[in-house]
Amino acid sequence: MLSVRKNFMWLFLSIAAIVLGCMLAAGIILYHNSQSDFHIPPCEAMRPYIEYHGTMYFAVLDGSVLTSSDLGKAITTIGDGADQARSCIPSGTVYSVKGYPSTTHLAADFQGLMLFETMPPTSTPSPSTSPARQ
Repeated sequence: MLSVRKNFMWLFLSIAAIVLGCMLAAGIILYHNSQSDFHIPPCEAMRPYIEYHGTMYFAVLDGSVLTSSDLGKAITTIGDGADQARSCIPSGTVYSVKGYPSTTHLAADFQGLMLFETMPPTSTPSPSTSPARQ
């Protein structure tokens, strides 16, 4: 009879340890998620981009150079406000580009004036349009 009680005690202790471990892990996850702010990675680690009014503009990296005479009016600034653009660029002013609608091209000063443009979605061919294999 004594060995049965001893086995139940070890079973109870192991179940209690598992439950406490799960509760601790859940607490750590909840604490970490409550402390994390939204983070935009630095532009050096990725292709610079600007998100404005739900549209993503990516930096044109073809070596083209913008000058201040290419800039149109200032559209917004980069930040966290309601009508501000979000970007991996730390701060700055976002401009329209002369000769282009602001829905397709923007400019910002990041390591010099940089042109940003929207990227059309790339289409993936469906299997039905692929040539038949022989």
